Amino acid sequence: MMRRPLLYGSAAISAEITAFYLWGREAGFAAAVISVSAAFLMSKSKAARGLFIAALFCWLGFASCFFHEIRVPSVESMEGERALIQGRILQSEIKETSGGDEYLQLKMSAEAVNGDREAAGGRILVRYYGDLKGRPEETGGVPRELIPGREISVEGVLEKPSGKRNPKCFDYSLYLRSLGIGSLMTGEAFYFTDNEKTDFPGRLYGELFKIKEGFLEKVEKAEGEKTEGFIRGIMFGEKTGIEENTLEEFQQNGTAHILSVSGLHIGIIYGVLRRLWKGKKGKAFFLFAICFFFCYSAMSGFSPSVVRAAVMVSLHALASVSAKRYDLSSAAFFVLTVMLVKNPFQLFNAGFQMSFLAVLTLSLMMPFIKRVYGGIFAASLAVQAGIAPYIAYNFNYFSLAAVFVNVPVIFLTGIIVPLSMFMAAAEMVWEPLFEISAATVSGLCRMLDEINAFTAAEGLTVFNVTSPPESLLGAYYLGLLFFASEEGRLMIMRRKKKILALFIAVTAAASMAFGSAMKSGFEEASLIFVDVGQGDCIHFKTAEGESYLIDGGGKEGYNTGRETLRDYLLKNGVKKVEGAFVTHLHTDHYKGIAELCREGMVERLYLYEGSRVSEKKIAEETAMPRENILYLAGGDLVDMGQGERVEVLWPERKNEAEYKRLSADEEDENSSSLVFKVSLRGVSFTATGDIEEECQNQLARMWREDLKADVLKASHHGSRYSYSSEFTELTAPVYGVFQVGKNGYGHPDKGVIEKYEEMGIIVYRNDRDGAVGFTPLEGGGLRVSTASEKGT
Repeated sequence: MMRRPLLYGSAAISAEITAFYLWGREAGFAAAVISVSAAFLMSKSKAARGLFIAALFCWLGFASCFFHEIRVPSVESMEGERALIQGRILQSEIKETSGGDEYLQLKMSAEAVNGDREAAGGRILVRYYGDLKGRPEETGGVPRELIPGREISVEGVLEKPSGKRNPKCFDYSLYLRSLGIGSLMTGEAFYFTDNEKTDFPGRLYGELFKIKEGFLEKVEKAEGEKTEGFIRGIMFGEKTGIEENTLEEFQQNGTAHILSVSGLHIGIIYGVLRRLWKGKKGKAFFLFAICFFFCYSAMSGFSPSVVRAAVMVSLHALASVSAKRYDLSSAAFFVLTVMLVKNPFQLFNAGFQMSFLAVLTLSLMMPFIKRVYGGIFAASLAVQAGIAPYIAYNFNYFSLAAVFVNVPVIFLTGIIVPLSMFMAAAEMVWEPLFEISAATVSGLCRMLDEINAFTAAEGLTVFNVTSPPESLLGAYYLGLLFFASEEGRLMIMRRKKKILALFIAVTAAASMAFGSAMKSGFEEASLIFVDVGQGDCIHFKTAEGESYLIDGGGKEGYNTGRETLRDYLLKNGVKKVEGAFVTHLHTDHYKGIAELCREGMVERLYLYEGSRVSEKKIAEETAMPRENILYLAGGDLVDMGQGERVEVLWPERKNEAEYKRLSADEEDENSSSLVFKVSLRGVSFTATGDIEEECQNQLARMWREDLKADVLKASHHGSRYSYSSEFTELTAPVYGVFQVGKNGYGHPDKGVIEKYEEMGIIVYRNDRDGAVGFTPLEGGGLRVSTASEKGT
């Protein structure tokens, strides 16, 4: 007898949505048809009921995906166009750019585009970088006219969200889709029909927003920004007030869930409400709980984890009213299905995934763990057994302390949450009581911070790990679903060999298919031009599997080495690079490498001989031992074995006085860029740094036919002053790559692009193609992969 049919139903709808997303509409339809066929073929078996349920949910998933695919608002096709969007503000907050400048971000519904309601639909994310007047503290710095609930019109330029920029890395477009957002806009002006008049939902959202921000403002005045940041994160899931290193400590320890309102928080609040509610928990309590958690969800931005937990506790309240048994797993699977039908892209939201994984693995693993251990760490062990592989895959951390530190952290959270609710009530009743409770909460937050800081010791309790293979990840979670469930355990105990064999086959086939579908197309690439925005970064791999970098991008106010390069390397199976070559010390080439060196992920650092005069400064910036900093100049060669090598073509060695003069001259730094010709098994390429036309002409005279290479990295991001027809003709590349991001310098120059194309050179650009990879083919030639598409 199937005790939890929704388990198989939710698994089926998730598999259908995954198939639809990875392989397209035809594959999704085929999967739905196969599910029905399998159900009919096995209609006489005991597994028939489960198969029919799975088939029904497959069709439900297909219908949801199909509807969302065909119902794409025309506003999403208006990239680069000016438009007037009319709608309602759903969420508003002040954010900071990487340079530290503040801007306003609005999430709003798009109800009409240029007056046309047929063209509207979905949500839009608006960013406004202009001056914000009238910024009261009680609204978090957001002007009163732009708080949630207001109906406004916004004029600006529409943008298409960028997709995946590097293989296996963050996909911003998919993330926004998971939140129901399909378009971006750079707002230029706001228009109001009536500054006061709005409907009831609008007034409710606005009042809730003001209550939340007014409360947080008083917390900040009483106990400072740090406490306010913690309360904002713990109570409302907003991390904007928490320092970056603190956030990383929580993430490394596996305790970041307390800073994203989740089932833990909702469960604590629900428990408090039940205790405070005197008398029978009847219909009045049920209605009160629904209203309360709707308002709380609105304050928390209706994040997937909040919605999931709020609906589940509402189901618990309904079960109490109707005297029905409440089953945690069934409730979770029901909510998962409803949320996916509403927006199938939610399946790819990390918060959604972790929220349901935690519930699923808690219910599946606890029976096994309790057989051998029933202590206070049992629940933490069950959850960590479920989410540790996921965290390793997505965030590239493994924490030995996660199981143990979660217990005191959850205990403190269990005090902070109700005490914060009490503090919010006290603030409206009696100021001294508010101050006492605020001081107590502040002390508990400091304790929470210190526990995390103490236990998040990189290299001792926390380790960087490369992402495990997708097929292994799929097998692990499907194995849990099929064999750790109550039905699976019963089948094993009753030795249902045929059904077990079927489940094993399905698990193996689905895992291999998932692993194959998740391939980026870069797995065998020897040469990858990594997208680091407006900067250079080239990753190449030797026949022996060693990895090297040439440059690493860099941007003021942003840690490119930690946030981009480390993420890219670990997700693509590289824990450490054998060497990093830096063409010159400009920010957009050197800073990312210096930051990666400080992460301990670079074995040796190669610089121009002229940089020796700045060795002390470089050693401090990179934290590299001086014996691991090596210097190169024209004519040098780095042998990597098996005929693979890095030849230094430019610049020539000079005397120390000349090096000191060059180090003080920013313009000469470009002309002193190291130029490399790298010969790998099956591919050769030339990296030119930022050298200008004169240097290229000199290289052409010096090296002549020796310049020939398969791939040429366009110098200085395609600047009009960094092109030499003689140098390019002698190099005779099949492919030219322009490492460029969004910029105001006019890079790459249109004329340079045209000259490359006139020579028959196939052009790729990071700003349009994302990362570009080259894989040698057995019969000769190269296969090109781009992050925007899996292969060309």
